[in-house]
Amino acid sequence: MDINHNKIHGEIPSSLGNCKHITQLILSMNKLNRPIPSEIGNIVNLQTLDLAHNNLEGPLPSQLSKCTKMDRFDVGFNFLNGSLPSSLQNWTKLNTLILSENHFSGGLPTFLSEFKMLFELQLGGNMFGGRIPRSVGALQNLMYGMNLSSNDRWQTSP
Repeated sequence: MDINHNKIHGEIPSSLGNCKHITQLILSMNKLNRPIPSEIGNIVNLQTLDLAHNNLEGPLPSQLSKCTKMDRFDVGFNFLNGSLPSSLQNWTKLNTLILSENHFSGGLPTFLSEFKMLFELQLGGNMFGGRIPRSVGALQNLMYGMNLSSNDRWQTSP
């Protein structure tokens, strides 16, 4: 389902969680607001979730971890906050993770290194801080890059 760049406003309907057979949900470049509904986690065949360039707010729902086929997740340029739920480590097929320009905070989770197929990691423009885990160095397939710029404060590991 691709309805990007349509000036759609309002909240994402929780009833989309009933669309259990779709593999792509692309709602980017609209004027969607409010939190991401937890019911999106019911779309267990979801491979691509692109909600970038909206006005979404609140934390990422942990129910998204049920989407174990996720390979592309883009929520860049919103007002999302909180830390990354550890349950997202279930996304073992993930190749693109874009969280840029939000209000995410906390430290980078060590489970990022478990995303062996990850070739793009965009985390810039948030409020992440603390130590960058050494395990991030294990991400050897980053072809399109890794952006950790413009965050709170990074510390180097001893």
